[in-house]
Amino acid sequence: MTDELERKKQNKKTGALNLVRLYFRGSRVEIAEINLASLKTVSVGSIITLLCLIFITPLIFPTWSATWHYWILLPVFAVFTAVSFIYSRIEKQNYFLIQALCLLYCVTTLLGFFNIGLADVRGRYEMFIGCFYILMTVVFVLRPWMMTLIMAISGVAYALLAVRLKEANIAARDIFSIIVGAIFAHAAMLVIFKLRINDFFSREKYKRLSRTDLLTGLLNKRSYESICQRSMRERIDEETGALFVFDVDDFKIINDTFGHVTGDNVLEMIGTILKGIFRSGDLVGRIGGDEFSAYIKVNGEPERIIAEKAEQILSQVRENTRKAFKIEVTVSIGVCATKNREIEYREMYLNADRALYAVKKSTHDGWKMYSLK
Repeated sequence: MTDELERKKQNKKTGALNLVRLYFRGSRVEIAEINLASLKTVSVGSIITLLCLIFITPLIFPTWSATWHYWILLPVFAVFTAVSFIYSRIEKQNYFLIQALCLLYCVTTLLGFFNIGLADVRGRYEMFIGCFYILMTVVFVLRPWMMTLIMAISGVAYALLAVRLKEANIAARDIFSIIVGAIFAHAAMLVIFKLRINDFFSREKYKRLSRTDLLTGLLNKRSYESICQRSMRERIDEETGALFVFDVDDFKIINDTFGHVTGDNVLEMIGTILKGIFRSGDLVGRIGGDEFSAYIKVNGEPERIIAEKAEQILSQVRENTRKAFKIEVTVSIGVCATKNREIEYREMYLNADRALYAVKKSTHDGWKMYSLK
């Protein structure tokens, strides 16, 4: 029983880590935008806060005055402000560079707070580091282990210096404030990451549903054509692009004879068959009521591979529907193949469609290919 609980806990922990990895891998553009906007806001905010501290605090506490340790942070924040605003004008932004800038800002700011906190070893309490931990986890989207590492190293380093340089009671209070800040920062980090990840996967789910045909699970017409067009342009010179277009023979008779539920089941099964025949990198979509299409990139022997795919579709649709529904369903297939990257989706579709109807006029349950130069 204990082993089972431990295994469940381990699986839950592994699942959470995988979600974080998927979030950072799949949302890089969004993370870069958030971090750059946060860096701009925090840099400007740091300058304003520091100026208020330097000029307004003495009006409230006449005995307090800003030392050079405060002033030295102004040019540092000004540099980050200038860099973030200049870089935001660049059209193509680098995710890793923005991450590095945010990390550098965090480390530089903490060093500045070290300088302030340890400046007066006699009676000045440290009050910024713990608050900055919380701010860091709230405004920046950095990997959790990075944030934890920054807090751990800076916290231990400051504690050691405080114990050595400050009076015992002041050092103890400083360490306590840093520990409390780190605890609250980790709590905030967990909550925020959970919200970010849930939001990301919810949007991904709706995005996937918006481009998916609900009956078959394949790409819908609009998404398929858009992605297909882009994939055709990205093909390398040695590759042959092949567009399959096929529909169910006499599908209206199947609906009228066996009912629309059976007709839907047939289409759903064809979708499952196509997912098994084509590779994960191929594009497969339902582009009409009983019309499907697939686009593949082929190296080596395109004629042989295209023929194998076409024959697989014909035989598997025939055999699987016979077993499942006790009726023989067939499809007709038209294929257009070319190595020319300048030929667009529409032209390939029209030629594949002509090949499809040439099959339908002569015989069902067959395929035909047109090649374009």
